[in-house]
Amino acid sequence: MDTAPHTSTPALRSTARAHPQRHAATAWAAVGLAFLAFQAWVFARWLADGNLHAVRPAGHHISTGRQIFLWSLQATVALALIACAVHVVRQCRRQGRITYDAALFTGYLTTAWQDPILNYTGLAVLENRYALNLTSWGPYLPGWHGQPGQAVTVLAGSGAAYGLFILWYWIGTFILARIPRRRPRWRPLTLLAATVLACLCAGLVVVPWTLAGAWSWTSAFAGPVLFAGHWYQVPLAELVLLPLLCTTPVVWMAALAREHTTEPHLFRGSEHWTPHTRPAVRLLAGIGLANATVFLYYASIALLTTGGGTPAPDTPGFLLPVH
Repeated sequence: MDTAPHTSTPALRSTARAHPQRHAATAWAAVGLAFLAFQAWVFARWLADGNLHAVRPAGHHISTGRQIFLWSLQATVALALIACAVHVVRQCRRQGRITYDAALFTGYLTTAWQDPILNYTGLAVLENRYALNLTSWGPYLPGWHGQPGQAVTVLAGSGAAYGLFILWYWIGTFILARIPRRRPRWRPLTLLAATVLACLCAGLVVVPWTLAGAWSWTSAFAGPVLFAGHWYQVPLAELVLLPLLCTTPVVWMAALAREHTTEPHLFRGSEHWTPHTRPAVRLLAGIGLANATVFLYYASIALLTTGGGTPAPDTPGFLLPVH
């Protein structure tokens, strides 16, 4: 599903010359390149210190049923990622260009480095150490002073699983695309409010994912919390900030492009690059946008959890950090 329309090259060139944001693609590509360079620096130091290994389970028990469920979840994530990749590749081949969806999917796959930001100032999120995992590269982020001994899962809720952010975009777009058919006279601000609501609905998928035991929020949040006091508690701030800061901007950008039958803001000006460099610019622009929105969300969460929190009393051992 590519929600960004494709127009002829002459029309795009005319739009780019007239539009004040004709260099948007180049700017977003520069942002993407900066994010890639930064994470390369973080991972290089992390690898150089011999951290490419899993965090030991520390002998905590996990039931057979929970293990089966956890590995089924990881297999589902892997299959979903493959399906998403096949879809966007076919989409690109069919349209003969790097599509908006493909750029976003690629971008989301490069946001995994941001996972430790959630625990930047303390303990806010715990990840299941019985899932495929690696030691956290949090200590290699400038200024990071979270609790050591944490894991970053590969498929359960972190790592490659970040590519599934594209599903929230698709769900939000699916909902929003049906609103104008019923309310064709809605004004832009009303439609924007509908976009936010659609994205909030899409964001509810994090609730069953939390219940699956992939991760656990601590008591770092002072605001309203679903299932408060239990290891599967879900802060309402996550249910609001995640779709508002990560999903709404990309859905709204696609909606505006669809409304005006033009390229999304993300790709404005990419037609001025040569055919050989244009695909890289569009991919880098998607990397820039995806990393910027995810960073905005994680930075907001880190600010809300200053000082961190403590795990719920019933938190299973396989979610607790190793000391």
